[in-house]
Amino acid sequence: LHLACNNHPDCLDSSDEGPAQCSSSCTDNGECPHICLPTPRGPVCQCHPGYNLTRPADVPLCLDIDECALLSSCSQHCTNTKGSYKCSCTAGYTEEGSHCRAGGEPPKLLYAVHHNINGVMMRPGSSYRVDMELTSHAVPIKSFDYSPTSQEFFWTSPALGVIGRYNVDTGVQYKNE
Repeated sequence: LHLACNNHPDCLDSSDEGPAQCSSSCTDNGECPHICLPTPRGPVCQCHPGYNLTRPADVPLCLDIDECALLSSCSQHCTNTKGSYKCSCTAGYTEEGSHCRAGGEPPKLLYAVHHNINGVMMRPGSSYRVDMELTSHAVPIKSFDYSPTSQEFFWTSPALGVIGRYNVDTGVQYKNE
């Protein structure tokens, strides 16, 4: 539509131009509620972002879109406003655009590689830091779990028949060899 009525024939037959029709098609905003685009065949109505064009009884109307009805609008709370919406978060969460992040320390991803349990923590500014949380030295770690209540790692090495426990606070490590 942006090429119609621009005083430059873009179609071979110049059907996208028509000086008389183009200049008069949007008189009185072409009876459009928001935006009128002139064309040689008459006005074309468009709505501002956040609105849908409908034509009940052949009268153009721009109706507000309820963005909150879409599951992907906000992660927790959504308030529909005219032409837009506003996201908010439950207490204890921080709003990041349309997402909510739990308050407190940044999350840490723990993973086992050979004989180590490592942790990756995302820092502000999208930088990552890898920390070694535990090493079992020569014993390969197959699986592990962490108890935030007792501040302990529990790990297994089935190949050697070992179940281990490591206390993060004291640094004491136990193995049932």
